[in-house]
Amino acid sequence: GVGGARIVDGCWTLMESEASWWYLNEEGKQSGPVAWENIPGDVLVWSEGLDDWQTVSEIQGKAWMFADEDGVRHGPLLPEALSKRVMAGEIDGLSLFW
Repeated sequence: GVGGARIVDGCWTLMESEASWWYLNEEGKQSGPVAWENIPGDVLVWSEGLDDWQTVSEIQGKAWMFADEDGVRHGPLLPEALSKRVMAGEIDGLSLFW
């Protein structure tokens, strides 16, 4: 991939994000891990870097997504988790962010 994306059927596209999120279902039972895009609505979620469960809407306002060189989406990541990935060399100047 180039710039964190791949060309599929003539269009730039990103792969599904990694399954790194847990959520509380309607009965309050933990479900996961799942990819961010598979979380059902504005439920309570948790992932690495969070001190406590937060709603999807709380996270969307302060987190970042990025795509690696293979076009796999990661995130959303809060600033602390993002910093750890930069320090580990998983994110570089060619990573695509939004």
